[in-house]
Amino acid sequence: MELSYMTIRRMEVNDLEFFHRVRTSSLEYIHNQTEYSYGDVLVWFNNLNQPNNGYYIAEIGGVPIGYFRTSNWDLINGHAYVGMDIAEEHRGKGYAIPAYKEFFKKLRKENGLHTVYLEVLNTNRRAIHVYNKLGFTILKVLPYEGGDVFTCSVKMGLKL
Repeated sequence: MELSYMTIRRMEVNDLEFFHRVRTSSLEYIHNQTEYSYGDVLVWFNNLNQPNNGYYIAEIGGVPIGYFRTSNWDLINGHAYVGMDIAEEHRGKGYAIPAYKEFFKKLRKENGLHTVYLEVLNTNRRAIHVYNKLGFTILKVLPYEGGDVFTCSVKMGLKL
């Protein structure tokens, strides 16, 4: 797929099957590893504050490759938390960095954000490599309740 056709748009109800499939296949990499049914996801989505639901779909040439989630928005100070999950069939193809760069442009332009944060499990080496390439810096290492004694959560930040 040609990366020049990378677009980021708000997640809509017709994206929920894709979202559910990608989230389910990404459980080992995310902090909340609860497995939800499609019905649970539909109820959750319908209860979000529309249209600013904080979830976005990343597409290349109109084909969804993954989704972004945001939280802890602080528009006064210009920052939010971000994260991305990529569909299994699109992992390892070099899409994450251009997708994040496009997403960051959107966050700056539409919301005036100038800093983003994230938390990543230290066991997710692939994601940490991507975040380092994007210029994130480690801010602190936190205990992670959901893993073994060697698993921790790494808080990282990036000035946009």
